[in-house]
Amino acid sequence: MEAAIDAETEPEEPPFTIYDDIREKLVARGIPREQIAFIHEANTEARKKELFAKVRSGQVRVLMGSTFKMGAGMNVQDRLVALHDLDCPWRPGDLEQRSGRIIRQGNRNKEVHIYRYVTESTFDAYLWQTVENKQKFISQIMTSKSPVRSCEDIDEAALSYAEIKALCAGDERIREKMDLDVDVARLRLMKANHQSQQYRLEDNILRHFPAQIEESKGFLSGFEADMKTLEQHPHPKDGFAGMEVKGDFLTDKDNAGALEGFKDVPGTEIMVFYPEEGVSDMQKRQMVTQEGENVTVCAVKGNFDDCQSGVKKIFTDHEVLTALDNGNMTFSSANSINWGRLVPQIVYYVSSYVSLAESGEIAYGDKLNVVVPTGNFGNILAAYYAKQMGVPIGKLICASNINKVLTDFIRTGVYDRNRQFYATTSPSMDILISSNLERLLYLLTGEDDAQVREWFTALAESGRYEVTDAVKAKMSELFYGGFCDDAATKATIAEIYQKYGYTCDTHTAVAVKVYEDYRKETGDTTKTLIASTASPFKFSASVLDALGKKPAEATDEYDMVEILHEASGLDIPASLAALKTKPRRFEGSIDKTEMQQFVLQELHLS
Repeated sequence: MEAAIDAETEPEEPPFTIYDDIREKLVARGIPREQIAFIHEANTEARKKELFAKVRSGQVRVLMGSTFKMGAGMNVQDRLVALHDLDCPWRPGDLEQRSGRIIRQGNRNKEVHIYRYVTESTFDAYLWQTVENKQKFISQIMTSKSPVRSCEDIDEAALSYAEIKALCAGDERIREKMDLDVDVARLRLMKANHQSQQYRLEDNILRHFPAQIEESKGFLSGFEADMKTLEQHPHPKDGFAGMEVKGDFLTDKDNAGALEGFKDVPGTEIMVFYPEEGVSDMQKRQMVTQEGENVTVCAVKGNFDDCQSGVKKIFTDHEVLTALDNGNMTFSSANSINWGRLVPQIVYYVSSYVSLAESGEIAYGDKLNVVVPTGNFGNILAAYYAKQMGVPIGKLICASNINKVLTDFIRTGVYDRNRQFYATTSPSMDILISSNLERLLYLLTGEDDAQVREWFTALAESGRYEVTDAVKAKMSELFYGGFCDDAATKATIAEIYQKYGYTCDTHTAVAVKVYEDYRKETGDTTKTLIASTASPFKFSASVLDALGKKPAEATDEYDMVEILHEASGLDIPASLAALKTKPRRFEGSIDKTEMQQFVLQELHLS
């Protein structure tokens, strides 16, 4: 009786579970029990959040659970080094979901391991074959590689008990049947592809090829006409071929820009803001003498960033947009705020690559590095677009002056405009807010507009943002950043002149110096294109100073242009020479806070 009572009161052994079994074996091998967790123990969202935080911090080293219980978007990847698939799921997507928990942005490990377990002579073989067949069917549908549009999906219940028994026993006949099924499926696919190819060829012969032949004949006729036109109007080896705008033939590209192209065009008003002390005397002269009844030019007390930020604010201000709408007007931009500004710059890099290949400097397919002096990141972004379009561009070398916010960003991933602003001899690069960078980051983040918006909101509010390690790695792979101060710029102009007899402007000199630094640092001898972005005559005082030919006494800007002409042997651009006799049309300046009101008044909207 006592024995019976003792037997009844003995506690029952807990039922066997695979989770507990694995945990005990891991503990036996030295892993502390508190560092092993099961997902089903976190049975509320709050507990799940707490558990995931422990995994990310390393407090929990082993986490086990089913695919379903783990859920989608599981955020534990920071320290994960290995993933173990203990069973075969029923859907191929489950395998992708599992892998996505460890192969994910934010994982600190450069390499991770994924283990998948199968047991020989068990039902695992059939499960994996079923998943494989499903994935093949999905791939065919998604890639349109085959005209197959149906699939027979057989689950475990469809197998007979005899088949299951044979599988478990390792019956070779079942394996042979599987191999034969695969061979039959492959032959059917090959037959379908063959028939599909036959149909396409017949269709091409009867319909597409005749149309393409006629189209090619049209192209040939067009090329022959273009060749005759080229013979009649040969393009100069160096310089600008000229273009006709509204009946005027312009022989200088400086005069063929937006101001000249749109002056006196009906229904168009042109308004230009420029930093009062942020351009050279010759650049300022170009703007304040600009002709055209529909042209307004205004100096702003500030730098380029002030002008560009002010224009962007005007473009998005609700009051201004309402006034424009009431006045039946709309805004556009001629600088790189408008993506269209980058399109002709893309053409520069395509054309330059072709010219170098045709001249034998490189062979088609060779890599070509590109150096661009830039502050607003527009021109070098055009080179990146050309690379994305297929031009074999190698390293994109971003050259900055002492306002080196871009150099620091490329090297560290931190963009910080909270720094001293310098007025330099390369004023077109005196920029601390490089707005075109936003377009690059949009692509490098996989078109994640929310992430880019977050960064640029931080830039507007605090003047600083930091990109992710993944984006930083992509930037480092694509770009090199370097900078050059005014002293080095001056020395480079002199050196290039002495070595090659070539007179470069201050911006181009920055690019040359950064390229030399890049070669010394990396040893990269890839053929390189350096973008020369301005005329030395626009910065004659700085260039003459670098060449040691600047007059000791104060001299008129146009006298210095003449001296530079004699020293360099270069022709003075006709548009710059003509400025000497043009009257100044625009005087005075405004504060950067007055830009919006100035626009409304000039357009008679206030």
